[in-house]
Amino acid sequence: MRLADPLSLVLGGRVSWYKDDAGYSVAREFTPYAGVVYDLDKQHAVYASWTEIFQPQASTDANAQPLKPISGTNYEAGVKGEYFGGALNASAAVFQIRQQNRGVDDLAGPNPCPGSTWGYCQRASGEVRSEGVELDVAGALTPDWQLSAGFTYVKAQFTRDSDPANIGKDFNSRYPRQQLKLATSYRLSGAAQGWRVGASVYGQGATESTDGTYRLRQGRYAILGLNAAWQIDSRAELRLNVNNALDKHYYQSIYSDVFGNLVGTPRNLMLTLNYKL
Repeated sequence: MRLADPLSLVLGGRVSWYKDDAGYSVAREFTPYAGVVYDLDKQHAVYASWTEIFQPQASTDANAQPLKPISGTNYEAGVKGEYFGGALNASAAVFQIRQQNRGVDDLAGPNPCPGSTWGYCQRASGEVRSEGVELDVAGALTPDWQLSAGFTYVKAQFTRDSDPANIGKDFNSRYPRQQLKLATSYRLSGAAQGWRVGASVYGQGATESTDGTYRLRQGRYAILGLNAAWQIDSRAELRLNVNNALDKHYYQSIYSDVFGNLVGTPRNLMLTLNYKL
């Protein structure tokens, strides 16, 4: 709804029906959303939004009962911009998320959890507060040069919990606080017309996993990807991707000192032929 020439109000909502195999069910759960957008000029706008959270989860506790859905609230505010006639878009946002019932490892329970081959059962946390910032740029700098970049910083900590020792601690240090994504491609001209080259970088901050008896830590790392494509004709394109071009050794996830650690994919090539009928 346009409240004034530069000011808009956005209202929305979702109605959910949910039932799991254990018999837990929710009918007509309404999740509201509200936001305002203020146009600063033709290129920039600021906004703020609020929404409630309802998110079913598949985790089970030590009694093989599924955890109740995650609930809470999400607040966000930021600024968005359009440049080069809308070809390039950028945004910056800050957010705060408060969630109840998020599943965490039940360190007081059995390992492995009954019915599984490894890992702890889950229990519902009291309240987790996540705060952070997101920066994004995506679009065309020139007709031949495409760019996308994003940076996210998020800190998630316990604000309430059945275990008082958790209050103020990180919710799950196996998730990185910082993530960086960068990708670019450029269409060549002249004698190399028909070729497009590009690169991508994914980086993240340090992570760690501990249960009181062990402590695993992985430092920050970055993965480089390269790609090239040849437009054979108006219908066919041949593309080569070199993933993890520097053959970086890393773990996609860490869990314990004996299991649950997923090694990252080493350097690999993918050759793709696309043809439009």
